[in-house]
Amino acid sequence: MFDYIPCSVKSKREKNGITIYRTDNEKLKYVVFDGEYYSHGNTLKEAKDDLIYKNSNRDTTPYEYWRQETGKIKTSELIQGYRAITGACQTGTKYFISSLSKKKKAYTIKELIILTKNQYGNELFVKFLKN
Repeated sequence: MFDYIPCSVKSKREKNGITIYRTDNEKLKYVVFDGEYYSHGNTLKEAKDDLIYKNSNRDTTPYEYWRQETGKIKTSELIQGYRAITGACQTGTKYFISSLSKKKKAYTIKELIILTKNQYGNELFVKFLKN
């Protein structure tokens, strides 16, 4: 299991200081680990690209207004903000969204906190909103 996504490791190798896992999950074929962050993708390139994203300086300034926001925010903006705040990778985010039984065009911050409880990055997300 990686980032709350069930899977089994089919193979494991190391290259240039990165551990590369191949899994049995069709939605999470590759997982890479650099010693600090895990990232995953349907292709090895996607997983490596998301690892670069996780290690980058992600600007969360556009989402600071969420701390006082009580209305609904577009789902697309929430996805971008959640990824920036938590470092959640694209494939994991897609996997989470596909697991939702009902998808809406907009959510409140409170709804998003509840939806992401026990999911990757929820603690960071809540901490960001409380600062």
